[in-house]
Amino acid sequence: MGFAGVHWPEALIPLGSQHNRNDNFLRVAAVHNANATKEAEEAGADAVVFGPVFPPGSKPGLGVGLNALKRLIDDCNIPVIAIGGIDVANVRECLDAGATGAAFVSAVSNPTIDTSSKIKELCVAMRS
Repeated sequence: MGFAGVHWPEALIPLGSQHNRNDNFLRVAAVHNANATKEAEEAGADAVVFGPVFPPGSKPGLGVGLNALKRLIDDCNIPVIAIGGIDVANVRECLDAGATGAAFVSAVSNPTIDTSSKIKELCVAMRS
């Protein structure tokens, strides 16, 4: 069907080890702590999406912070993509902490913004 990869939630991480490693799928797992990250690595994940780093728009009050992101990255052997409350003001901090990339939800999903312009702003912030 032309799928390039799979993204599985933390609760389904063990299923990743059952996939054929010769299928060229990119395997990415959502994780929220170091134990889940280690489990994802052992299950054959190619990368993890970790967060929420900052309080996301959909879950105010949550967010583990940059120190937790850095500790997880330091202990991880696969790429880590930061997610959760990431926007133009803090995306560079995530990359400077060692994240391979960042995922954006609230920063680009507000119906009152010009999504195309916001994405361009985020790309500029990531490169600066």
